[in-house]
Amino acid sequence: MTATPAAVLHEPGDLRIEEVDIPRPGPGEVLIRVGVCGVCGSDATEYGRSLVLAEPPVVLGHEFAGTVESVGEG
Repeated sequence: MTATPAAVLHEPGDLRIEEVDIPRPGPGEVLIRVGVCGVCGSDATEYGRSLVLAEPPVVLGHEFAGTVESVGEG
């Protein structure tokens, strides 16, 4: 499995650029090569105040555009 750099939030205020494994898509999933990614209000909230939306460590960024890299079954 290949790795790629990602912004990983460990706790509020503790954001690190780390190498993370690139997952293989499972059934009904696609893997997208991200071209651009924005930071939205929930990302900013998670960074600055609390981790209410996800259990750390978590890769931030969910508003993005890219190219389908591979697909899982179905």
